[in-house]
Formats: sequence, C-alpha cells, structure tokens
Amino acid sequence: MCAIALAWTGAAVAQPIVESVNRASGLPSDYINGVYQDRYGFMWFATDAGLARYDGQQVETFTADDGLPHPFVYTVREDAEGTLWAGTFEGLARFDGARFHRVMEPFGEPLITRLHVDQEGRLVVLAEGRVARREGDRWRSVQGPVLSQAEIHSVASLSGGRLLGGGRGRLFLLEPEGDHFVARAIASGWNQGGVMHVADGDLDHAWVYGPTSNPFFYRIRVEEGRIVRVDSADIGGIRQFVPDGEGGAMLVMDRGVYRMSPDLKPEAKPIYTGQVEDLTFDYEGSLWIGTFGRGAVRRVGDHLKALTDSPAARIAVGPQGDVWASGFGLWQIDAGALRATRRFASLQFREIHFSALGTLWLSSGQILYAVEERERLAPFRADPGWISGVDVVGDSIRMSSYSAGIHRIVSGKDVDTLRAGRGLPTDMIEGLERTTSGLWALTRSHGAFRIEGGRAVRYGRREGLPSSSVYSIYTDSEGGTWFGTDRGVARLSRGAAQAEALGVSLLDGQRVSAIFERDGDVWIVGDRALYIVSQGEVQSVGAFRILPDVTSAINDVVYHAATDRLFLATTEGVVAVELAALPVGMQPLPRIAIRSVEVGETPRPLLGNPLVAHIEDIAPGRHRVEVVFAPLSFAGRVRTEVRLNGGEWGPVGEERRIVFPALGAGTYRLEVRAVSLSGGLSPESATLEFAIDPYWWQRPGFIVVLGLLSLVGLVLLVRYISQRRLREQVRALEVQRRLHDERERISRDLHDHVGAQLSSLLAGVELARLERRASGDGAPPARDLASSEALDGVEADARTTMRQLRETIWALHGSSVSMDEFASRVRNDLAARRTDLTTRVTCVEGKDQTLSPIQALNLFRVTQEAITNVLKHAEARQLEVTLAHDGASVRVEICDDGVFRPSPGGSGTNGLAGFGLRSMQARAEQLGGQLELDTSEGTTVRVVVPAESVDVP
Repeated sequence: MCAIALAWTGAAVAQPIVESVNRASGLPSDYINGVYQDRYGFMWFATDAGLARYDGQQVETFTADDGLPHPFVYTVREDAEGTLWAGTFEGLARFDGARFHRVMEPFGEPLITRLHVDQEGRLVVLAEGRVARREGDRWRSVQGPVLSQAEIHSVASLSGGRLLGGGRGRLFLLEPEGDHFVARAIASGWNQGGVMHVADGDLDHAWVYGPTSNPFFYRIRVEEGRIVRVDSADIGGIRQFVPDGEGGAMLVMDRGVYRMSPDLKPEAKPIYTGQVEDLTFDYEGSLWIGTFGRGAVRRVGDHLKALTDSPAARIAVGPQGDVWASGFGLWQIDAGALRATRRFASLQFREIHFSALGTLWLSSGQILYAVEERERLAPFRADPGWISGVDVVGDSIRMSSYSAGIHRIVSGKDVDTLRAGRGLPTDMIEGLERTTSGLWALTRSHGAFRIEGGRAVRYGRREGLPSSSVYSIYTDSEGGTWFGTDRGVARLSRGAAQAEALGVSLLDGQRVSAIFERDGDVWIVGDRALYIVSQGEVQSVGAFRILPDVTSAINDVVYHAATDRLFLATTEGVVAVELAALPVGMQPLPRIAIRSVEVGETPRPLLGNPLVAHIEDIAPGRHRVEVVFAPLSFAGRVRTEVRLNGGEWGPVGEERRIVFPALGAGTYRLEVRAVSLSGGLSPESATLEFAIDPYWWQRPGFIVVLGLLSLVGLVLLVRYISQRRLREQVRALEVQRRLHDERERISRDLHDHVGAQLSSLLAGVELARLERRASGDGAPPARDLASSEALDGVEADARTTMRQLRETIWALHGSSVSMDEFASRVRNDLAARRTDLTTRVTCVEGKDQTLSPIQALNLFRVTQEAITNVLKHAEARQLEVTLAHDGASVRVEICDDGVFRPSPGGSGTNGLAGFGLRSMQARAEQLGGQLELDTSEGTTVRVVVPAESVDVP
C-alpha cells in the first residue's frame, strides 16, 4: 500500500455561467453604453468606438465611415415602424439596413444621452436634458416658462401621448398641446435630494427611483395631475430599473445587478458584480449586460453553476450522497452546498466506481486503485489495456478496457475473460454500466451487451437500436431498458425482443450522455440540451443552455435525485444544473434574418430589411450567388431550411450560407427559415428576391417576336406540307381513277370484242354440228367423226376461255373485291368442275376485308391452278380451301389428302416443279409474297401476300 498526499484548492464557490462578447469577439470596444435587441433578433451594442450588431456568431461594426455622426454611441432604439435609431455624441442617426444617415432634431447637434419609445411606438429623444418626440416627419418639443429643459434626464410613457419626465429631484408631466409639449411640475418635498429617474410601468403607472443620498423607490399612478403612490420600498442607489416580465425587475446599482422580487425586495447577492451601464432581456429570456470595460455579458441562466475549472472525465454519486468527479485529481462535491474539494491532485483519474460496501475504486491508465480508510490509495492491479470500466460485486471485480475485452477477477485471481471471438465481437469496450436489469458493456461499433455469467447477449441495430454507438443505458421503474446512442434513444420493454427507437430526427448527431427519471418522466441529456419523453415522443424541454460554453463538451452525467440537480463532467470542469430553476415550457421560436449577398465575389447591398430583402438586378449571364443568413438564437443551436421559388424545403443543417454556383436569367425568391431543436419553426421566413437580367435574345419582347415568326413559319410549313400532301393525294386519286377507267375499258373491250368473237365462234361450232347432223344419214364416216371430235375440242376450249374471260372481267371491273366475294367465286369454280371430291371453302378471318383487283385475280388464278393439279394428279378424296385476311397479310391454303406427284418436267426453285407451280410462284412474287408447298401429309399449297397492294407490271 502506498500513501498519496492530499491536495486542497480550497472550497470552490459556485458561480453563475455567463458568456461574453468583447473585442476578442469583434466588438470595436469593451466599454458598452447601451444594449438593445431589434425586432429581427439582432443584438446591438453601443460603444465608445462605434456600434456593433451581433447575430450570435458574427459581429458587424458601424462607425463614422458607415454614416454615424460620431463613433461614440450612447443608445439604440427601434420605433413602431421598424426604423433603428442611434444616439451619438454629436446627434441622431437612422439606419436603412446597410448604413446610417444623419437626421436633424430640434436641438442642432447635441449629445444624445437616451432614446425612448412611447406606448404608441414613437421615438423620444433626450439630449442634454431636453426632450423631443418624433411624430411623422416633424418633432414635438417642450416649451413654456415653467420648465428649464435642462432638468429632464429620463422619461416614462403614459396613456394619451403624455410623458412623465424626471430630473433634479422633480417630476414633470408633459402633455401634448398644439405642436408642442406643455410641462408641469407635479413633485413635492418627498422626492427632493437629487436626480430622480422614471421608468415605464403599464398604462398610467410608472416607476420612480432616486439616488443613494435619498433612497426611495415608488410605483406611482398619475391622476388629474396628482401622484398616487401604489407601492414603495426603501431602496437607494438605483441607476436603472428593467422589469423582468414576471412582476419583478432587474436593478442596476453601483455594486452590480440585483434581482428584485414582485414584492419589491431585492436579493442580497448580486447576479452580476461590476460596473454596469445598461441591460436588457432578449426574446429567449436571457439577460444581456453592458459593462464598463468587460464587453457585453450574457447571463446563460440561474440554472447553471460552474463548480470546478479543470476538465472532468467521469462523475458518480457516493454512498453519502456527495458527488465525485475524476480528472486531474479527484473532486469531492457537496451536492447541497455546491462546494468542491480536490483530492489526489498528483494523479489523473478516469473511471469512478463505488462498490456496494462503499469502497471507492479509481482507474488511472492501466492501473486500478482502491481508496482505503484515511484516504489512502492502494494499487490493486494493472490491466493489459487502458481501463474503461469497473464493476465490483462482493469479491468479484470486472474490468473492461479499450483493447483487452472484459476481465473477471475473484479474490485476486483471473476467472474468465470475454474477448473478441470468445463471447464478444470486439475487444474495444467503452464502459461498464450496472442497472437493475444487469451489467452492461457499451461499445461504439457493436451496440450494448448484457453480461450473463460468462457470456454476453448483444443488443444492436438488428434489435431496433438507432445506432451501433451506445453511450448510456438506463432501466426505468417499469423494467424497460433505455439505450442512449448518437442517433436517438431506444426502449426495450421487459421480455421484448425488439427495441423501439425514439427521437431519431431530433437527436441525430447528438450523443445521449445520460437517461434518468424525474417526477415520473424519462429525461434525456443530449450534447447541448435536455429532452423529455412525453406520450411516446421525445421533445425538447426548453431553449436554454446546459453547458457553460459553446466550445465545451459533456463527458459524463449523473442525476442527483436528493437535490434535483444534474452534475455534468465536461471538458471545462464540473457543472451543476438546477433542474428546479429551469424555465420549463419556455419554447421561444428561433428567428432568421438575411445577412448579406455576394454575386460572384462582389458583395451586394441589401435593400429592404433583414426579413424581407432584395438586391438590384444582376447583369446578364450565369452567376455564382452566395446568400449568408443569421439563425438568431443565443440559447442553443438551430438548423436552417431553404427553398427556392416556392419549391420543397431542403435542410442546410447548421450552415449559415447557401451557394448557387451558376444561376441564369430569371426572377428568384429564396426563403429561409430556422428550426429549433424541439422542431419549432421561426414565426416568419426570411425572404430574398433578386433577378438576373436576360441577354437581348432572352428578353420577353424578342422571345415573343421570335415566337410569332416561328409560329408564322410553322403555319407556312404546315400549309406547304398539307398542300403538297393534298396534291399527292389528288394525283394518287387521279391515277386510281385512270386505272379504274382503264380496267373498265379493258373489261368492255374484252366483253364487246373478245367475248363477242368467242360467242360467235361457239355459235359457228354449234351451227356446223347442226348442219352435219341434218345432212348425214346412217353411220358417219371416220372423217366426219374426227371432224366432230375437233369441233367438240374447239367448243370446250372456247367455253373455258369464255369462263376465264368472265373471271378476269369480274376481277378488273370493280375497285375492290371482298374476301367473302372471293370465297364465293372459288366455290362457284369448284361447282363448275363437277368433281366427286368432298370440297369445302372457308374464310376463317377478315370476311369484310377487301382485295385489290390485281390481288384478287392473281390469288384466284393460283387457287384455280392448285385445284386443277389436285383434280388431275393427286387422286384425292377431300379438298379444302382456307382463306384469311388479318389486315396485314392475306393467306390462301389449298389442302388435299391425295398423293403428290412431281412433274416430269424437272425440279424448279424451292422444290417447286412443273410449269404450273412455277406460274403460281411467279404470281405470288408479283404480289410481294411467297408460295410454300408442304407434301408431308397430302399436299398443301400455301400463298401469303401483303395486304397492301404492290405495283404489278
């Protein structure tokens, strides 16, 4: 055992958390004369070296080069019209959104000490004891022998446009009359003894207070020119009085800033010590203090107390209720009195663990220590890796490390080890946490593991956790286990296999450092804010800070139920959070403002105001446009969303700018809104409107003219194409008409001449036969028999020719032939042949479809030739003709059940032999089709031609 000396730093006194904006932040001076927040959310600081505007991250400075009459600025105010005014050492200036402009008031160029805004939002100027109010474009000032204007140093606003003035121990009622104020002294002896100050109350009430030499503080009401005291207190030395909106007030006194309760009792201890020139509350409820030499100070809140000033790693509650924090040494903190004592300052500790018997265990690097009685450190043993967690139950000790898994030691001996490949997927364990549901090992890559004996049960993303990085774990009063990750939380109900993820969108990117129960609700500690689980949803508790500085980070958190405080181990030290002092339910909405615009690399002046802004038109071309905006929230982080020209809102995150790399000609409307951690949207979106001029050929006039010319050209082109198409159609119709006329002429010639000649020939043959029968008796000689046979042959050929002639005339006479007519003609042809075969003619598709005359004639001839071949050569018993027209092609099939006999004339192309088959093929090819012959079962002649007619020579 070795003894280590005890080191004391003394009792640390809890200090409230403040943040400063000073010269290091960009202010022109640390001497602040006035502090003011405008309607857009910007904080303004009046200094002796210029005026500064602050948006929470960036300071913009205005001096005489920016239009101020003098860089020494005393006060800033904004009237009902939204105009910002600055009172300087040499007069008054008005802000136009980009720079200031000198405005003449009735007093020439005086030192303006104070600006005030009355109940109707009109500006009141106090210049070296003189008073004037701006009403439209004119000024109303005080006149009359009763008052020397050099005596008024402060004013309060009453109803009816009246003002209450105070100065040199007297009160004055200023009543508008004509173009001026009439002043009347209304004070009596009770307020003599020094300069008197007044401040606004409500309606006809006002506050009156005096100097240290004659201490008094009154709340008064003015009735018929008389003062009626409503409340009073014996308080002296008040230099400024600022109501807090809750019935109390902040008092600026010589020794600092004090809070006064609604019963007019100031607290004994100041909330800020030092020389204060001005103070104000912002819309988030924070108090801003303008100091003399220390810049502007923002009091983060009464709920935060800084307890130590060195980084803290881990924090735990001891068996006696005190809080212990590790870091450079060990801090013991009285949780009630908030007093911190440092021990073992020569070592740097990390892990803290109290056993059930109250023994304190500490880790430093690879060594585990036990703190014995009399505050002696006893090295227990060294671990192979850097120790990341400790759990002690009886004589069983488990140690986790960043490289060696989890060791279990019983009575000083290693019992088992959980490592990668032997019960764990990784050797890197971030910590051990014991809850009522058991001992848990936390990792950053594989979720959390419940240690059960010598094995580990894993809970990760597969089991419903929103992330594999687990930073905290907690088991609630109902037995549900909560997992805190960097992407939200998850709750695993008792006995359930799957966890339910919560707050994923709200907590994404924040480490959940702790989860605890308070007043029956589950609370969550994120990186920068507190959250509560309400009705199954994670919600932000309020707009306030839980860290002393925006650059600090949380390492560990513990909830101290006895004092209702959170204790945070941060990179800046230990911080206590008074949960009872939280402004719970205060959810001020964030604000947003347009700050600046750059086109290319050139800044463009903003016109309008930060909420509704525009810039002058941009020259033609494609431009890079960068818009910088200010999410105005001083209490916590906000994210921003933008949309262009009414499109969908898109996130920008915590960026304060958006860049459009190449915008072309057009009119644009950019909208920006802020979103708080709780999801609240800014009450109004900030808008920026701008236009990029088009080139001359992109201008509407030119486009209209070009469109009209294009339309005229299009009309002329359509007209030309239509006329050309019409002429082609007329020519085609003329050709069809001529073809039709020619077919009719040929039909008439065939009928009138060839038909007549054939008819005459048949008549002559018949007459010769009759004459021969009439002249001859008995048996005819052989010569006569031969002559008779010749006449019979001539007659048969003539009749065949006559029938074919009629078929040709049938095909050529009309403009088209229907498939049904074609089938009827084939049936008639079969009937005329007087065959004993069983025949059938069927049109299976497209009975109403038509054939051109050329198609009908050629297909009919092919059909006739095929039927003739069947009758002459096939010795068939059945014959079937099938017709089909599907709109795209025409198909004719002639099928028989006979025997195919090739012609002795030799083989033709494609297996077709004989003159008849070659003739059929030639007719099919003339129509753009083809002829097929199938002799596998009987004989099938198939001809397929396109439905559209082709030119046939």
